[in-house]
Amino acid sequence: MNDIAFRISHLQIRVRDIATAVEDLRYEGFDVDWRTDAPNAFIWFDEGPFLELFTTMDRLRFITPVMGLLFGRPMGRRFAAWVDAPDGLCDIVIIPRDEKLAHPDQLGRCRAVVEAIPGVRGTRVMQSSRASTIDGSRIRFSFMALDPLALPLVASAYDIPQNPGNCAHPNGARGVDWVAREFTDTEWMQVTALLGEAPERLRRSGFLPAADFSLIGLDHQVVTCGVTIAPGEFQETIRQN
Repeated sequence: MNDIAFRISHLQIRVRDIATAVEDLRYEGFDVDWRTDAPNAFIWFDEGPFLELFTTMDRLRFITPVMGLLFGRPMGRRFAAWVDAPDGLCDIVIIPRDEKLAHPDQLGRCRAVVEAIPGVRGTRVMQSSRASTIDGSRIRFSFMALDPLALPLVASAYDIPQNPGNCAHPNGARGVDWVAREFTDTEWMQVTALLGEAPERLRRSGFLPAADFSLIGLDHQVVTCGVTIAPGEFQETIRQN
């Protein structure tokens, strides 16, 4: 059993045209947090994982080998996957439950823990930043890629919290119920070691209805941005993650 536990931080959805994606999701009843021309947009909930929409520039393809050299081969493979991914659910991002370890400057302490899981390798930690959707200031975060590529991305929290709180969506969505991904038997055992013996919210594709993820309280099925989002079932309260 690892002495550092992880939880799902957010789901990353790759889109080619972020302005159109934001417009489509707002039409479907989501309150989308987006600064015009920013490559990222966010759908927040009061509890549990949030959703991040992101787009990449084609020139990012040319620096993927450099990322592999600087931070480790899995990081280069991750960047390449982001560039080549079609619209849709692209990554599940996990974060240390311990707030101190979730700080951008402390994430490197988690590498030994993930590499203690048989068959898992972590990269060096990459420090990054983005513009805040609140006031445009730079906010810091860090992340670490894992091998096998199918495993979640390990990330820190933002150094300045960005969730505005009191999140309300006209379509009734209140939080992530489950997310489905394809894993081999070995990868599923590795994910289980990262998230716990019964990973809340994470399910293997094929064991659920044909959807990418489900949202508690959502009043209709949503098909847009390359994802199918199902209404959550049998959920009266948001589960703690």
